[in-house]
Amino acid sequence: MERRLFAVLLLAAMLFLSACGQRKAAYDTAASSPAEAVVSAPAESGRTGIMEAKSTVNDCKPLTEEEILLTYDRAVKAYGWFETAAMPCSGSGVKVDGTLYQRVDYPGVATLDELRDCLSELFSEPVVTRLLDSPVQPPLYIDVDGALYARPVGGRENATRGRETRTVEKLGDTAYQVNVSVEDLGEDLQTVTGVTCFSFPYELVDGHWVFTDFALVG
Repeated sequence: MERRLFAVLLLAAMLFLSACGQRKAAYDTAASSPAEAVVSAPAESGRTGIMEAKSTVNDCKPLTEEEILLTYDRAVKAYGWFETAAMPCSGSGVKVDGTLYQRVDYPGVATLDELRDCLSELFSEPVVTRLLDSPVQPPLYIDVDGALYARPVGGRENATRGRETRTVEKLGDTAYQVNVSVEDLGEDLQTVTGVTCFSFPYELVDGHWVFTDFALVG
């Protein structure tokens, strides 16, 4: 009788220890997997939107001076298509309302819409509108049978301008400024008589960096 009672007590003790061990293992597993616990927990109202907004702000990394000045060079070239010389053209010209136009030969820009897209990568919408929707007649660029054509324009140079110096100034997290100083030359085109300064804002507009005001300094 005593042996049977001892066996029953021993079995009960073993079962108790086994159950304790299983509970401890389950606890250790949960403790070692906090990420799973967070995922399974219900999200607080509005938390997701707040975190996404912060992440978007953090993605606005500062630009380097080299990046901005390279974009400035591209902007000068594109703006020059309207004030210095038309885009590269090839082939024989066609006359539209008595005005001679030549077909534009420039990679990636085959239509007027593509030219607008190209300019929009560099300038804000008001600047693009000023260039393409100018009241100047006849227009500089038109589509002819679905292709972009340009009206040849003569180049212009300002011989009284000398050396150009460019610097980048940070105005805030979403705004920079390209400062350009150009030497003014005398009649001999050698003597520096002064310096003319220009400033062009480079800003983050609708998630895209563009110049919000621009002009040629040469």
